[in-house]
Amino acid sequence: MDLGLSGRTALVCGASSGLGLASAEALTEEGANVVLLARRAKQLAEHAARLGGVAVAGDVNDDGDLEQAVSTAVERFGGLDVLVWNGGGPPPGTALEADEASLDSALQIYQLDPPDLGTRILPDLIEAAARSGDEKAGMSALERLSERALASGTRLASGLLARSRALLSHDNAEEKFREAIEHLRQSDADVHLARTFLLYGEWLRRKRRRRDARAQLRAARESFEHLGYAAFAHRAVVELQATGETVRKRVGDGQDQLTPQEAHITRLVVEGSSNRQVASQLFISQNTVEYHLHKVFRKVGVTSRTQLAHALLDPSRTGGTSASIACWQPQGRRDPLTPLEVR
Repeated sequence: MDLGLSGRTALVCGASSGLGLASAEALTEEGANVVLLARRAKQLAEHAARLGGVAVAGDVNDDGDLEQAVSTAVERFGGLDVLVWNGGGPPPGTALEADEASLDSALQIYQLDPPDLGTRILPDLIEAAARSGDEKAGMSALERLSERALASGTRLASGLLARSRALLSHDNAEEKFREAIEHLRQSDADVHLARTFLLYGEWLRRKRRRRDARAQLRAARESFEHLGYAAFAHRAVVELQATGETVRKRVGDGQDQLTPQEAHITRLVVEGSSNRQVASQLFISQNTVEYHLHKVFRKVGVTSRTQLAHALLDPSRTGGTSASIACWQPQGRRDPLTPLEVR
């Protein structure tokens, strides 16, 4: 899925490990330039070299260090487009290990309501509140979401608001789920649409309407697999199995699929471009090209550019693995069969 981040610059805080590092890797895969900020200088330098980024050793909670990181991004890449604020929050641990102090810390972050992110997290917070039975927290978040969604007036905002209302509803949940799907189908928000299929299917299963649930859960699984959201696809499979349906693993699912950035680099390399030429055309560093190319080699099962070209021309050389790669191109919105007529 192309997120339009190629050539953009991102500052990733807390990037020496965990979520911060994973965010930096994902941004690099999308073609973004990354500036990594964290306290562990040695690890940070190693990751920055591997990803073709820039390391700034410092504390995200220190204003001076943060200012230095921003200045570095501007000086090195000419600006800053994305900020990944991976700092603060509850201590590490499972949900079952969370104590009152952890919950208080999480609520403080919610109360901060940072621009943009503060709105984006509301549907997830409402879903979490509904699952945990915390109606008070859910209604508080729903009130905030309602104000912003109604002011926005977009199909996406209206769809997320309807879905959130469905999760907290005591009497008209089905009506709200169907309303959410109608809005989201017209918003190009494939991920949110798929998540609504999943939540609607889960709700139908709990109501013991297994046949109806399967239609929504199948649509959810199809969408998530197409988008490459393996964890959500697995969740849909588990729900399908709970309805009594036998779910068979599909051959060639997802793992050998190239990202848009990888596919673009692959095409240029196969056409004869050098790493330097690819970097120049895509406005990324040569280290970033090498990083992506290494991942392509692993996915296709080759070790050189020559083997890569032969594999794309002759899928039998890699046991058919490259067949989908040879034909791969960035795809636009694709709706699965999504039956809305629930009987």
